[in-house]
Amino acid sequence: MSSSIPSQALAKRSNDSALMPPPPPPKRIKRPVKVLDEDAYTDALSHIIARDFFPGLLETESQQDYLNALDSHDNEWIAAAGKRLTEVMTPGPDGRRLRGRRGTSMTPMSGFHGIGSETPREWQGETPMSTTSTTDNAVENRQPDIDTNMSLSAFQTKYTSEDNESFYKLLDKQNIKRSERYAWMWA
Repeated sequence: MSSSIPSQALAKRSNDSALMPPPPPPKRIKRPVKVLDEDAYTDALSHIIARDFFPGLLETESQQDYLNALDSHDNEWIAAAGKRLTEVMTPGPDGRRLRGRRGTSMTPMSGFHGIGSETPREWQGETPMSTTSTTDNAVENRQPDIDTNMSLSAFQTKYTSEDNESFYKLLDKQNIKRSERYAWMWA
């Protein structure tokens, strides 16, 4: 037999590797980077779900809105609903119909339904007018930049809501306390 081939026989381990190696450090859970206002988050989720899973919903909503406008005999509302219906039903350059940003939100767009579409800012009746600060309105009117041109899973990977973020913080605190309390299990 040739001695140049290494032996495949069992060998005794050295003492430095006799013990089990320490466990790997706990994995950090990847959490979404950008935190959104709860309403903006749910509106964007509704838009993506409606677009991806219910593609005919926007057309149906536009048709129903146009029929409601015709029943109301409000010329401004009829014109706006007709324009929206035309935009939704007209195919784009790639042959696909255009999808609106509104999604399934039940809140009317400003000026869309004519009378009653906006929240009244003042009242001339017996009730005193409420005062609102200009800084509240500026913060309220500012929309965050939300990219909804992605899949549902990609959106949830990139964005999270305020409620989810606060839950993540509580969960992290609880996990840290548990690891400190049961440190002997990982030592």
